[in-house]
Amino acid sequence: MTALRNRSAIFAYLLGLAALLATAAPASAGNGGLTFAEADSSLIAPGQMLGQPVKFSGTIPGASDGETIEIQKLDAAAGWVVVATTTTTSGGDFTAQWLPTKAEKLSVRAVPMNATIRATNSIPVKTISVYKSFSATWFGPGFYGNRTGCGRKMTRKLIGVAHKKLKCGTKVEIYYKGRVIVAPVVDRGPFRHNTEYDLTYAAAKKLKFKQTAKVGALALPAGS
Repeated sequence: MTALRNRSAIFAYLLGLAALLATAAPASAGNGGLTFAEADSSLIAPGQMLGQPVKFSGTIPGASDGETIEIQKLDAAAGWVVVATTTTTSGGDFTAQWLPTKAEKLSVRAVPMNATIRATNSIPVKTISVYKSFSATWFGPGFYGNRTGCGRKMTRKLIGVAHKKLKCGTKVEIYYKGRVIVAPVVDRGPFRHNTEYDLTYAAAKKLKFKQTAKVGALALPAGS
């Protein structure tokens, strides 16, 4: 089902204005880019670490060599803002890259400056997540049956994270080796030096996270 869903999404995207594919390698590869990931949930999100360039590529149907393409991101205050500019090849293909300056979930799109091409094509929007890197560990055994710092009963099935400052219930998007989950803050901690997040056993299991390591994390706005 996962493979079918991903193939359908990519196919639909290619039919639009710009098959705006956020492609690429895991953060550890050091060359930036995005990748689709799914962690046994309905959430499918690209993962990109702050400090690495987001790479875009796609095809503009009907575009000729040298057509100007703007990569735009949606800003809550300013609307669509240009973050990169590129041009197409003879087949309408394009590539571009952009270096985000903060961790956030945002919408991006590729817009041709040729009015005729723009008028005859839809403009697909891609949602991407840019994560800040944090050290994390996991917990659970020895605490089952007890109440957490947020009043939740700790069980092997409780999906959540512990954090010292984020409000209880705050949803956090966690990215690890191509896998993504959204988990609420359910406890206080961790209290280990230079470790910012503690994953519950169930959260760690979904991410296939087995030992203290770096993860990408993004605290989501209330109501997300």
